[in-house]
Amino acid sequence: MFEGNGRREQSEAYGLKVYLCGIDCHREGENSVQKNKKQDTRLKVYAQMVFEKTHTREEFRRIFGKSYIME
Repeated sequence: MFEGNGRREQSEAYGLKVYLCGIDCHREGENSVQKNKKQDTRLKVYAQMVFEKTHTREEFRRIFGKSYIME
């Protein structure tokens, strides 16, 4: 879910991954997370909300580099 600098591994370690319908939802479709920034951000916000049920926002920033939730 979160890319770069080992963040993918951290995403998996914290259970922050989603199962997409296939290549259309991942890379090729009009609303795929690779082509649609809004869709990508929506999933990252949701993942952060799940993370923050058991961790702090500061921990999220430290691990994933930034907060996706507007404050």
